[in-house]
Amino acid sequence: VSNNNNAAVKNNSDEGHEEAEEISYTPYKPAKLTYGKIHPDPVVENSTLGAVAPPDVTYNLAMPAEIIYEGKLSNLQLEAVVYGCQRHMTDLPGANDYHGFGRFQSAEDIVKESPAIRAGFLLGDGAGMGKGRTLAGFVVENISRGKKKHVWISVSNDLYEDAKRDLRDLGLSEFAENNCFNMGKLPYASLVESSESSGKFSTARNDKKKINGRKGNKRRYIKKSSSLDPTMYEEGVMFATYSTLIGVQRTTGKTRLEQLIEWCGGTNFDGLIMFDECHKAKTVDLDSDGNATNVGKNNTCSQTAAKVVELQNRLPRARVVYCSATAVSEPRNLGFMSRLGLWGPGTEHPSGFN
Repeated sequence: VSNNNNAAVKNNSDEGHEEAEEISYTPYKPAKLTYGKIHPDPVVENSTLGAVAPPDVTYNLAMPAEIIYEGKLSNLQLEAVVYGCQRHMTDLPGANDYHGFGRFQSAEDIVKESPAIRAGFLLGDGAGMGKGRTLAGFVVENISRGKKKHVWISVSNDLYEDAKRDLRDLGLSEFAENNCFNMGKLPYASLVESSESSGKFSTARNDKKKINGRKGNKRRYIKKSSSLDPTMYEEGVMFATYSTLIGVQRTTGKTRLEQLIEWCGGTNFDGLIMFDECHKAKTVDLDSDGNATNVGKNNTCSQTAAKVVELQNRLPRARVVYCSATAVSEPRNLGFMSRLGLWGPGTEHPSGFN
């Protein structure tokens, strides 16, 4: 991170020469987290942000202790995991009293059994901070807590290998090899075991073909088929790109989003959904119910943003992590980050995002 402490921006306008207020930076270190090795590179923050005290740490990590004392995650990366998991322990205010993330419902419309909406976390560290390693830290922590299925969404298939590398670096070598799946390489078929799918597959321990979205797995097809062996996907990290997320099979109309939601298990899914490089969903437009509207080419909401919003709305108990160094270039780009709890009932903006 650049250690330039001062920067001045000058602006020439028709009204005369103006000099913007000086921006200063200060060295950053966790204010409330007392353990973890120092980050290997110098890190600074805007002095204005530094004047705001962070929340107290109340969450206790369950990940293997060696990750901490061997410095596999630095104190700054551990701080993000702690605050993120701490945030995931809370629900958004008034979650059962309104539909989506915007409109109040009448009493007869409210479904009392509907699950509360879990709060989310924004990881906004700058470039070079090791955000991918931090996301892997979230996975390790939640696996340590007994949560076996997680979703990792990013911008390219190349980052699939990076994600596996980061998991290996945190001690999950076997998991990274056998339980990380690239959804874009899978057929449009159910990834959930049913009675109809049992008995259709055999094992082949020496089979090294790239089948079922990963390399070197232990099962193969008895005969050529678009079916999958669902027992292979009972736990793990499902990796997808934003392009995959909007995918539709032309011949059948099946969508990747429905396939992913089915694999997660539906409404009660409480694993991670991590939106890496989440600024890809910044072109968003929401209706009064908090759903994407005006979707499509030349409209005010991209297909990517629409799917990101829908995924969150349909999995209200998921542990959402937004991750980007450039997440909020303009306030309107916040629209897809509904889990931050900045609008909706019980907040300063109860009528919704718009």
